[in-house]
Amino acid sequence: MPDYTPPFINRTLSLTASAAVTGGQVVEVSGNGTIQPCATAGSVKAIGVALHDSPVNGRVTVTAFGPVHETPVATAATVTAGDQIQTGSAPAGSVQTAPPSSTPATEPAVYAAASTVADISTARSIIGVALTTATAPAKVRWVQCL
Repeated sequence: MPDYTPPFINRTLSLTASAAVTGGQVVEVSGNGTIQPCATAGSVKAIGVALHDSPVNGRVTVTAFGPVHETPVATAATVTAGDQIQTGSAPAGSVQTAPPSSTPATEPAVYAAASTVADISTARSIIGVALTTATAPAKVRWVQCL
């Protein structure tokens, strides 16, 4: 098996802004290879911090919260940019979209107590957020957010 080199070695990557971005803002995935400033509390699509200002459709350099990887998508699956991802089982070493939480991030914190066991088990073992969209057997780029 060949060695693996992540697509971005130092957590700094260049993406396209789908909305105006100001340096220092926390940004989230808004589409395939695009980002925007986080506009909601507790965004599950947040991936890093913008290093400079950028207009709509401009390129913006982002320091990611974790390394960026490129991994095959699990058999018969599609991962969409912005999805939380987890490990897949077939083929071994693949990734897939994580199941949704039973307590949406948009709900008030008082509902957190009503979360199901699945929300705190390996069924929701999130390893990152997808930067691109891909269908098996293609590879998807994703930011590690452990």
